[in-house]
Amino acid sequence: MKFGALKCDDPLLHHVLVERAEGRVILAVTNLASALIHLHLPAPLPLTEFQRKAMSLQWAKDAARFLVPLADLHAAAKKARGLVSIAPGDLHCGPMPLASFTTPDVNDFPRILPPLDELPVGFTTRRIHTGRVDPTELDDE
Repeated sequence: MKFGALKCDDPLLHHVLVERAEGRVILAVTNLASALIHLHLPAPLPLTEFQRKAMSLQWAKDAARFLVPLADLHAAAKKARGLVSIAPGDLHCGPMPLASFTTPDVNDFPRILPPLDELPVGFTTRRIHTGRVDPTELDDE
């Protein structure tokens, strides 16, 4: 499965979607037929309803959704000598800037993420169904 094909005319396919929501960090990329999604939990999620309500203000403050150019992320991973910090418009390794960039509007990125509660920790792939669906293909998933 290839993502972000260099010869593709759609600039959105050259970007990684970064989404922080409800204590989770999600990275996703698509070729419009499939999606590769990585979910990271920086800390264990609150287990009780009370804990979730207590964290909701912090989660709302930390929420973000933005794009990062795949080529810049790849170059930063090769260049960095430590943890890479990903933020809207730039990549850093500690105080060292690795890349600054502008991206297309994140709202134009395809809606490829399933509901948060359905995402497992780690990497997962997801087939994206568009247009007419052949019911026999659904059995393979």
